[in-house]
Parts: sequence; C-alpha cells; structure tokens
Amino acid sequence: MVPSACTEQRCGPLVAVGGAEDKIGLCVVLREFLTLAGGAAARILVLPLASKQPEVAGRQYERLFGLLGAASTRVMDVRDHGDAHHPSAVCSVDEATGIFFTGGDQRDIVERLKRTPVGRAIRRAHLQGKAIGGTSAGAAALSDVMIADGARSLDANGRTLYQGPGLALLPGVIVDQHFSERRRLARLVESVSQHPDFVGLGVDEDTAAIVRGKDVYVMGSGSVTLVTTTRPRHGKNLQSPQVMIQIATSGDRFRIGSVDPALLIRRPETSGIRACNAQLPGLN
Repeated sequence: MVPSACTEQRCGPLVAVGGAEDKIGLCVVLREFLTLAGGAAARILVLPLASKQPEVAGRQYERLFGLLGAASTRVMDVRDHGDAHHPSAVCSVDEATGIFFTGGDQRDIVERLKRTPVGRAIRRAHLQGKAIGGTSAGAAALSDVMIADGARSLDANGRTLYQGPGLALLPGVIVDQHFSERRRLARLVESVSQHPDFVGLGVDEDTAAIVRGKDVYVMGSGSVTLVTTTRPRHGKNLQSPQVMIQIATSGDRFRIGSVDPALLIRRPETSGIRACNAQLPGLN
C-alpha cells in the first residue's frame, strides 16, 4: 500500500493506542475515539484481524463501544485475503464512521488487507475524514514502516527483527506500542536509524497518539515518545547524525515533520514534555 495523498484539512483522525487501554473505568482513550467517530451518532466497525481469537476480541469491543454510547457497533471478521474482496465487506467499511483494529499480530492485518477492495475502502474512509484507530497491533499497522516481534530491536544472533510495510495511513511514521512497559526504545531507535527520514512514535499502554495531518495530541495515563534523527551542522560541515528523543504526556500537542527537531514540539503552559539527544555513530 502506498501513502495516501492526505491533506491536513481533509483526512480523518488516526488514533494509535499503545494497548491495554482502560476498559472498566473512565475509558478515556476509547471515549475519545468514539467522539472522533461521531459520538452518539457513531457507527463503529471493529476489525479483529490481528487476533488469534477474533470472536472474543470482536465481542469485547462491540460491547464496549455500545456501552459508551455508539449508535451502532459491528464486527467484521476477515479470516483470509479472500474475505477482503467480498462486496458486503466493502459496504461495511463504507457505512462506518469509525474503524477500529484490535490487538494481536500486526502482520496479519497487513497480509489480509493488502491489495484488496476492503484495504482500498479503508484508505478511502480515511481520505473522507472518518476516524480510524487501533490498539496494540492495530496501532502498529497504521505505520508506514511497521515493526513487529519481541521486546528488543535485535535477536540473539544480532539480526534485525521484522520490519515491513504497514497500512501506510501514517506516511513517514513508525509506530511502536506497549512502549515503556516492554522497554522498546532500543528497537524504535534502531528502526528510525535505518529510516532516518521517518519519525518514530512510541506509545505507552492506556495512551493514544491522535494524529490529524501532522499535528499530534496525546491522551491517556502514559506517554508518547517521539524519536527523530538529525544531522547538525558545525560551520559548513555536517556532523554525525544524532537521535532526538522527546516525551509527551496527556494534553501535550506537537507537530511532526519540522526540519529542526527542536521545533517539533509546541509547548502548552502545562506541558510534560522532556527531551534529550545522543550521537548515533555509524549513520553516514
């Protein structure tokens, strides 16, 4: 799937949830997705494509969105690539105002949707301004470059873990989830270092990075870690690339895609953002 020709005014919000979101308390993250999808008028389509138990995952979110006040919630279980070609499945996507991917294995989402009518319908929904979100694997699949497997960036033999194309609803962005809880900073830094023109978003559990165009705001109990690379100048000479790590907490807003990473963050008065940087040797 290729990145969409998205304008900030036209495209719908993308909600990347880090997993393990609150489902029994205030449900802040899920309520926000429902609001973005139309509130009491929302028609939610749940896609448990990543789950090993799609019936269980589908029923859970169907019940949750119903309790939160959605006008309707429907589950669409795409078991294989062929299911994503069925006209009734395309109609389900077209009728929804919000599309939500559950957790599991993000590679299953991409494999079942790539080059299918349902995959194209989801992209069309995004371009039409509808809300699309996902939790855990569902968040990772929104990426342009998608990472999967394990808690570390390298396996025991020093080989890089799986990286491949995601749904590319977030062009130029790599999303990682369960971020602080599973100590995934190293693997996100590794991924961004291999794609230095990309931005990495590491999303904690019970937290969402909500993206509209290039603007991002954070909701939930954890934080979002922004990882970028830059090649600073010294006089007329370019120096070794650096990685910039910035951390945003609930209520913070920032803008991705600025030339200077120091300008990425718009700091509200109560900002919880912290930043640091370090040399990245070997990136030439």
